Amino acid sequence: MQGFTFDRTARQWRGASFKTDGKFVVTHSKKPSFVWEVKEIGSTYWTLICKKEFSNNGEVHCDGLGGQFFFNRKSMRFLATYTIGYWNEETLAQQSAI
Repeated sequence: MQGFTFDRTARQWRGASFKTDGKFVVTHSKKPSFVWEVKEIGSTYWTLICKKEFSNNGEVHCDGLGGQFFFNRKSMRFLATYTIGYWNEETLAQQSAI
């Protein structure tokens, strides 16, 4: 997977390759306040929950502790984020001070 990372020594953004080893299962939630649950393969506990049904375009957005999950059931592509320690007000303030 291609993305970008901040090189602190050079003080600039650079292209980067990331290992993508996460596999997820999206299933109907048994909890009445959620529609879907997202679990990592092998886990019995959900890591993200989806409060709404899939859109007409086949997309669903889910939230969890420290991250989000976007999934399109037509293309079978997803985007999973984990932002704790990477994207918060404190981190942004530190980056702007560089």
